[in-house]
Amino acid sequence: MNWAFKNQMLMIGDTSHDLEMARAAEVDSVAVTYGAHPEEGLRACKPLNCFSTVSSLSAMAETERLICPSVQLLDSGKGMRFEVEYFGETGAGLRGALRRARLHGYLNRCAHVAMELDWQEGVFFDSDGRDLLCSTHGATYDTASGRCVGGPCSGTPLVKLRVEERDGMIYFKGFEDD
Repeated sequence: MNWAFKNQMLMIGDTSHDLEMARAAEVDSVAVTYGAHPEEGLRACKPLNCFSTVSSLSAMAETERLICPSVQLLDSGKGMRFEVEYFGETGAGLRGALRRARLHGYLNRCAHVAMELDWQEGVFFDSDGRDLLCSTHGATYDTASGRCVGGPCSGTPLVKLRVEERDGMIYFKGFEDD
């Protein structure tokens, strides 16, 4: 599986005992409802998601990647960092715009010089929380489009990621086609 989780671990459990153990160990978990305990008891343990078949669990792992619960991203708050591979490099930034019409994700790499945008983990935005900002050279990018709006980026936009919010979770689905 190619997902990003806190502590780089994931517990897949079919009992509330499994999910409670994961929570006590501060490990993310998902529940499978085809095991010993009923779904409502599993959901009460607050797993990231519940799957009813092995094929639904495996299909998600092959076609998309769970990044985080939606509640971890706030409008104009910190972004979420997670790793993706892009021409041999890794790293991406994701901005939560959950009160807006669309969630936006971009590769955490300045279009001016190939380096990470954030100066502290998840700090991608200007002081207003509106535009993405390269902390090293001051290149500024529109959050909704990734378009260069100022600084030394010379009109070159950020690389867009396909992200989706569904069932209270945020998923990485690949790179946007130009």
